Amino acid sequence: MQRLTKTEIEKYANVKGVKRVAVINFLSSLDPDIGAMGNTMNMHMDAKMYKWNEVTVRTIEAGIRAAFSSRTIGKFGGTILRIPAEPKKNPGKGAGIREPKATATQLAAYKKKFGIE
Repeated sequence: MQRLTKTEIEKYANVKGVKRVAVINFLSSLDPDIGAMGNTMNMHMDAKMYKWNEVTVRTIEAGIRAAFSSRTIGKFGGTILRIPAEPKKNPGKGAGIREPKATATQLAAYKKKFGIE
């Protein structure tokens, strides 16, 4: 797990419709020992107890995924293959989070570099 920076946490906290304090507090106190699944389960228990809205829950989930995913898994010609999720400015209904996808060429280069069939 890589701790999210204050700037990264602020991006999640500034998503329209989230409970800002909940996002900041939860993402600032992730427990690396229980992994992404344990943190997600804790978040869902807190969400039920404190009656967080769906946008808050989805935004915190995206922050958890970003913290427990690698920042980059490879660079090919200056292009980053995997970057953390970024919150949209106006998420509307649903998760409100956009995760960039690798192109087929980038994925093939990654597989070749690391010997994945």
